[in-house]
Amino acid sequence: MLLVSMAIVFFFLYFYQIETANTLREDFIRQNHTELTRGETYLLTKKLASFSKSPLVKCVFGYRGGLVFYEEKKASCKQGFLVKKVDIEEKNNRFLIEIYVHLPKSLSFGFLIFCVFQVLIFLLFFISEKNKILNALSAEVKYAAFAKQVAHDIRSPLAVLKLDSLSSKGRRILDRLEKILEDIQPENKKHHQFVDLEVLLMEVIDEAASFYKIIPTAIKLDISKEMAHEPMVDPIGWRRVISNVLNNAIESHREVPVAINIFCKVSDDRAFIKIIDSGEGISKKNARIAGEKSFTYGKEKGRGLGLLSTGNFLRKIRGSFKIYPLESRGSCAEIEFPRFGYYGVVLIDDDKDLITLWEKSGRTANYHFSSFQSLDNFLNSSAVDRRAEVFLDLNFSGHKLDIVDTYKKLSLRGYNRLFLATGQPIPRDAAENFIAVVGKEPPWL
Repeated sequence: MLLVSMAIVFFFLYFYQIETANTLREDFIRQNHTELTRGETYLLTKKLASFSKSPLVKCVFGYRGGLVFYEEKKASCKQGFLVKKVDIEEKNNRFLIEIYVHLPKSLSFGFLIFCVFQVLIFLLFFISEKNKILNALSAEVKYAAFAKQVAHDIRSPLAVLKLDSLSSKGRRILDRLEKILEDIQPENKKHHQFVDLEVLLMEVIDEAASFYKIIPTAIKLDISKEMAHEPMVDPIGWRRVISNVLNNAIESHREVPVAINIFCKVSDDRAFIKIIDSGEGISKKNARIAGEKSFTYGKEKGRGLGLLSTGNFLRKIRGSFKIYPLESRGSCAEIEFPRFGYYGVVLIDDDKDLITLWEKSGRTANYHFSSFQSLDNFLNSSAVDRRAEVFLDLNFSGHKLDIVDTYKKLSLRGYNRLFLATGQPIPRDAAENFIAVVGKEPPWL
């Protein structure tokens, strides 16, 4: 908004200056037409002396045949934003008159005050935004410290629970809690693995049905064959995403029995998960801002973290999330993300045995697989689609790649489906630009 107002004032003054200078030029020509056409230098000199007294005129130069016959300089005569130069030329008598016109002092002073005022507003806005960012960062640091403390304190009770005779369902929930605690740690000590989409969905549905005490058949799953075995990297993150959306759908059925349909399908290189409920629905206005920070809907103590984390996770993997009301009743939450391996899978590693394993298993799983034994060989190749999944090891014989420099090289070439395939722990902040840190095993096994 500040830039818009500055631009409006700038153009107003610019065109005002042009119009003022041209008006003065035309007035002088009209009033001194006789002197100019007759070549009366003496009379023209007197007229220029009178004309120079105008508060709008800064400098005047009169030439005849290239020689100066009149000169008046009130200040430095340089053309700029506040000073406009106009010429009057009479070719028959070889007259050339240069007039430098500046803005009225009141306008110049007003423009200066306006600029200072705009700068002050900008500084206040900048300080305000900076404080907001600092406060947000401070809050995130506190939450992170709190999360680490919770992760530490809860390990002992979980260890005791593991000794009890839990049901198979209880064991699964306990295992998920342990994986969530691992995920909170600052380093990816346990690398993300892949899991089939159908397996992941069935686990989340079973967990939600138990928690909300509803019959599992109230949540129906319709998944295509192509989607059933879609490899989903970072099962913890995906369970969190689907649980957030599914839980919201269940909680929308306040006065009616729960009835939810989950549809999974593919369309070329994109995959879709649609979770449709028959609950209270959502307004179009709220649907547009769903997933934004602090947005919550229909929950007294909700903080909007669920949908916010869902959006952040999907953006990282080049996916998207939207929710919209249905015409009859209820709403539809749609998750869209790239299909794994649709444009091929690449492994950059100098371990020949590992390359053979990936190549054979990839052929069996019907993936187009290619490998390179160095990053330079890969970057010099033009045979790989920029949308392919790229798995990269950082440790090569005799040297280790710099993670930041490597990411820059790959992203500049247009590769954005990047995974770190390494057996070493990677600090979370160092690997944040990569989709995930995974192990050495092929993702389709």
